[in-house]
Amino acid sequence: MGKLLNAQRVVFLSHSAELAGAEILMLRLLSEPMFDDVKVLLFSHGELCEKFAALGISASVIETKSLHDFRRNGSAFSALSKIRPMVATAKNLSSHLRSGDLLVASSQKAFVLGCLVKMFRKDVGPLIWWLHDILTKEHFSSTNLRTVVLLSKLFASKVICTSEEVRSAYEAAGGKRSKASVVEPGIDLRIFTAEHETSRKRTKTAISLSRISPWKGQRNFLDALALLPDANGLIVGAPLFGEQDYFEDLKKHASSLGLDDRVTFMGHRDDVAEVLRSATVFVHVPDAPEPFGQVVIEAMACGLPVVVSNEGAPGRICSGGGGILVPPNNPSRLAEAINKVMSKPDYRGELARKAKTISAKYDAASMRRNFLRALNEV
Repeated sequence: MGKLLNAQRVVFLSHSAELAGAEILMLRLLSEPMFDDVKVLLFSHGELCEKFAALGISASVIETKSLHDFRRNGSAFSALSKIRPMVATAKNLSSHLRSGDLLVASSQKAFVLGCLVKMFRKDVGPLIWWLHDILTKEHFSSTNLRTVVLLSKLFASKVICTSEEVRSAYEAAGGKRSKASVVEPGIDLRIFTAEHETSRKRTKTAISLSRISPWKGQRNFLDALALLPDANGLIVGAPLFGEQDYFEDLKKHASSLGLDDRVTFMGHRDDVAEVLRSATVFVHVPDAPEPFGQVVIEAMACGLPVVVSNEGAPGRICSGGGGILVPPNNPSRLAEAINKVMSKPDYRGELARKAKTISAKYDAASMRRNFLRALNEV
């Protein structure tokens, strides 16, 4: 692994310590040595702290209440009311930094804090925004969208986007293309493999694996299964960021559809590869475009045919035949696709082989090389 041209300390900032997509990607990036000196600063306690400790990486928690109440789809008044605590948090963050530190912010909130630090500390090194979101009004208020894009123009030395879709949305929102690079996520292909499959597979079992969230498409997944009386379903994942109520509503919805005997809510699992290999088909059709979708690549690497949305990065990745593309918010079309995979073994095998070939391009080692190359462009 190469090194940064300027051998400064690299500090990763994350507002969350839960294992959501951005945090999992940060763990994967740093699971192999990349930098001579690296530190992680988090703004809440959680499982991520233990994961970094196990890797021998210094991770500190900066306590704050301001970030938990700050919503990316909040109003201008709401944002203004958080300025004072955000400034206080930024000053606290600044005390943990050295002159010349290169900052990598892995969320919108962490990026805003990094910008505030740059206002206070002229001696801090470049600020990198590791952008995991598609910047649209579906997920961000107009105020927050304009604010983060303006801040990126003023303070970010580089915006590292997780897909071309993320970069295109950033540019469409007013961001500078000259600042944006694409570094697509990678997975550990030694773990996510089709080998050692668990009795392939449960008969006609579709699996949905992602964070439990209203936009991730679990409700439509249930509606599709209700149209397939011979199909079983696995829903893997846990609610984060105050979405427990949605999780309870989701389970009630499954009961109302008569799916209690056919759908299993498995919660968070660490043995993701094994769980994926136990299913027949992987389904990921969120209501809004997916910025990348690491779990889609994981499923493909495990030899699963996939059914994904025709919008967002998964639709592009699978457009070469690695999966079936369906429109979002359309349970009947989703049910047709699932049934096609389940009822045609030869077709299922062809999809699985193509999916495996496509997934081979997304290895973690390539991601690390590309990330380091983007940093060296600063």
